[in-house]
Amino acid sequence: MIVITTVISFLACVALVIASPVSADDRPNILLLLTDDQDVTLGSFDHMPKTQKLLQEEGMTFDNAFVHTPICCPSRSSILSGRYLHNGAARNNSLIGNCYGKNWKEHMETQHTYALHARRAGYTTAYAGKYLNRYGELNTTAPPGWDHWLGLVGNSRYYNYSLIEGGIGKRAKKSWHGDQYAVDYLPNVLRNYTLEKISTMREPWLMVVAWPTPHGPFTPAPWAKGTMSDYYPPMTQNYNASDLYMRQKHWLMRQLLPMTRKTEKQVEKYYQMRLEALKSIDQHVEDMVTQLETLQQLEKTVILYTSDNGFQFGQHRLAMDKRHLYENDIRVPFCIRGPKIVPSSRSSHIVANIDIAPTILDITTATTISSSSTEEKASMDGTSFWRYIQGQPDETFTKRHDLLITYHGEGQQPCGMADCPPPLHSIWWMPDSFNNTYNCVRTIRPDKEDSIYCRFEDDEHFVEFYDLIKNPYQLHNDYVDLEVFERQRYERRLQELMNCKGSTCRVQ
Repeated sequence: MIVITTVISFLACVALVIASPVSADDRPNILLLLTDDQDVTLGSFDHMPKTQKLLQEEGMTFDNAFVHTPICCPSRSSILSGRYLHNGAARNNSLIGNCYGKNWKEHMETQHTYALHARRAGYTTAYAGKYLNRYGELNTTAPPGWDHWLGLVGNSRYYNYSLIEGGIGKRAKKSWHGDQYAVDYLPNVLRNYTLEKISTMREPWLMVVAWPTPHGPFTPAPWAKGTMSDYYPPMTQNYNASDLYMRQKHWLMRQLLPMTRKTEKQVEKYYQMRLEALKSIDQHVEDMVTQLETLQQLEKTVILYTSDNGFQFGQHRLAMDKRHLYENDIRVPFCIRGPKIVPSSRSSHIVANIDIAPTILDITTATTISSSSTEEKASMDGTSFWRYIQGQPDETFTKRHDLLITYHGEGQQPCGMADCPPPLHSIWWMPDSFNNTYNCVRTIRPDKEDSIYCRFEDDEHFVEFYDLIKNPYQLHNDYVDLEVFERQRYERRLQELMNCKGSTCRVQ
């Protein structure tokens, strides 16, 4: 009788194993590496040899990677939620603009971030670094969905900042860091926290590292200071552009004066400091890969590296910053390595920051099917690229040929043309105003089209259009050369994207 019972029990166990999906532990870990304001068009990624070797040469690089909006908080909210700004992401960097404002905390953060769904799917989740620009100013709690949390209070800093540490089931605590490199330099603090969590977290895990680097004040580690003093911003054709081209652009750009030599010297200094600050990140990427290799987790970990927006150094007379529709602002580095991803491969397909959340959902729910994750993925505006990078057919991703680019200008009150305040000419001033609000359709059809069509919400209903095949530096405004039917086609597509939601934003 004992033998019969044992056999029956054994057969039942076999049947259970056969009927069950692949073990959740077979799903890959996910390491998302996010820098702040890192350019790609002007070569900063070219000075990160370790990252290139360990991520680019061992994975796939997307040559056409964009952010939906070229500003920190809205872009980060799009990464977290997979949504365009008009569908719930942050509007700007202010609390009233939903940058850790009431709607974000009560709606998006409690229901729609990839962390919530990864954790429900059985992943251990951890976050370290900058979150949203206004995080921690009014409370000291860790956002829902994170088992382990080390969040920077406010905007990017390297010294003299506060961190909130906590997580699900843990009491959050706030700590102050001063100005000592060994214990306070924020990139190092994030590195150490990440290495410790990778070593101790139950697999599979999702770990996000969000450095302040190379955002201002562009502070390099002491050992990196002065090491890039021989490098200068690229003197591209649109650098300090002439009046001939500037008067073809929208109101705000028409107000900008040519940069003085004094300003150019400041730009050169900060360009070098940014490259020096990125040396720490390059080293930290190697440290993390080495740690994963030591733990025998490297081959089952997806590592994705990108930035929240691009940056410019003097292009179109914009000394330093982002916020604008130009390629320097909206293009970002984007490379990924992991299981089944072909080493040293490149893709020309459009990929965007809104695609990260649905991709994480695909990875974390690969062995489970739940109504909540299916509904959440359907509600996201972005497109998962998980099947594509693993070499599987995925027309939803590969057939997408355009993307909505949006920015909401900031100012004290709405203004038209003559009554808008003129730009101040200071290296620290970020050129902006209410009428610097625009929506664009960025289109790429391989060997056929590479363009951006942008309409401004101003008194002129101004339009900037650039054919980047013949006009890669976006100097001459090609809108005047468009036929009427072409203008109508772009306008119609722009309106579709501005009103899309979830599946209607994707190729069907």
